[in-house]
Amino acid sequence: MDLGRQDNRNLIVAAVTLVLGTGDFTLKLGGFVLGGIGTATFGAIILYAVLRRRESWVI
Repeated sequence: MDLGRQDNRNLIVAAVTLVLGTGDFTLKLGGFVLGGIGTATFGAIILYAVLRRRESWVI
């Protein structure tokens, strides 16, 4: 993971993932419960995709 780039995308993804994982953030959707590590993992995947797509919008 390159945290030294001028672009802070990777740093933001790593920070959010660490906060969600260590804070044991639990997501409950009906009868489905996703614990801290699972929430952090899916959060990282989604956040990286959103930030990557947003980068392509910037000229």
